[in-house]
Amino acid sequence: MARAELHTRPLTDDDLVGVLEVRRRSFGPSTTSVEEYAARQRLLLDAGRMLGVL
Repeated sequence: MARAELHTRPLTDDDLVGVLEVRRRSFGPSTTSVEEYAARQRLLLDAGRMLGVL
């Protein structure tokens, strides 16, 4: 994805989960699968929106 494209459209859940996944990987190996981690992050994003935090 082009850098300029990120600045011209709103961030999606997939964009945010992708950033969080890269960050998680930087902390070393984990037993959590990428799919499981992404699903958990989406739940947290939804909860944050419902509470008005995001």
